[in-house]
Amino acid sequence: MVFLIVMPVPGLAREGIKRFDKKKESSLLQSRGLALLLIFLLFILVLAFVFGDRGIIEIVKTRKQIKALQVTIRDLEAQKQKLTREIEMLQADPSALEKKAREDLWLMKKNEKVVVWSRMKRRQNMNNLKMVLLLGALTGLFLFIGGMVGGSRACCWRSSSPD
Repeated sequence: MVFLIVMPVPGLAREGIKRFDKKKESSLLQSRGLALLLIFLLFILVLAFVFGDRGIIEIVKTRKQIKALQVTIRDLEAQKQKLTREIEMLQADPSALEKKAREDLWLMKKNEKVVVWSRMKRRQNMNNLKMVLLLGALTGLFLFIGGMVGGSRACCWRSSSPD
């Protein structure tokens, strides 16, 4: 039988404990540094994922723009179909062409008058009335000045009936 007797050596035991403590501290520092580095990198990745050029915020904005453009495309296609039908109708029916010209361009035949009915707000009606009164007053003033300067026949407007 072999017996092993272990006897502690006073200086050697302390050095071994110190070495073990230093290894433990350095491994803890390394693991903490590695953990901090990983957390920092994860933070950078999250920021890039959310706020980057191809991040979540940009994706949401782009999807909203796509939806708005799709609505615009649908509206424009409907308007195109309506205008296409109108063109076909105007090419096929001359009376429809005449009606369109009368309505949109205010064209009229001889001895016709154009009457426009519209529903405007009261303030707009008052502004229009003021403008008509102002134009009437200016017309009267010009006629008065023209009559004083060139006589009674110096008016620029002539009646359609012969004198």
